[in-house]
Amino acid sequence: KLLQKIKKLQSCPGSTEFKLLILCLKSQSLLNVKHYNLKIKEVKEELEGVNDFLKHQCSAAMNSNQSRVGNLGVVPPHSPIPSPASSVNSQSSNYNSSSVPVPQSILDMICRQHTHLINLHKGHDLWEQADMYMTRSNLREFFKEVADQSEPLTLHSSITELVKYIQKGISLVKKSLR
Repeated sequence: KLLQKIKKLQSCPGSTEFKLLILCLKSQSLLNVKHYNLKIKEVKEELEGVNDFLKHQCSAAMNSNQSRVGNLGVVPPHSPIPSPASSVNSQSSNYNSSSVPVPQSILDMICRQHTHLINLHKGHDLWEQADMYMTRSNLREFFKEVADQSEPLTLHSSITELVKYIQKGISLVKKSLR
């Protein structure tokens, strides 16, 4: 929906709606980054759990590969038509499955990590979009005035600073309508 609105607004870049759109993008951006930051302890713990699992899997894979190496240091050739990994002949055909069993708890951690990274990415992406629209619409001066009368907004700003910035932006938009 927001993208459709943006496309409609591009025909009138200096409009009130465009100013409000940029304020909205900055708000959404900062809120996404703040949401990620609220979960940073969980992110670090899950990352450690996933890293431990991967280290264990990598060392197990290395040991497995070394045990299959022959006297000449060559891995035995695979059968041209591998048998299923669960069949009796899978050992004799040297079938090597490339799949690794992943415990549900690790899979859950990976899914949560993915969600956290989406929030972080979305936050940065929305911020870049807001900057791009400010430049394309020649509204840098308007937003400089907002920042001068409140505080400059960054991805590290507090929620209180965000609220003040948005209030000042809306106030200046109203003032420009009079």
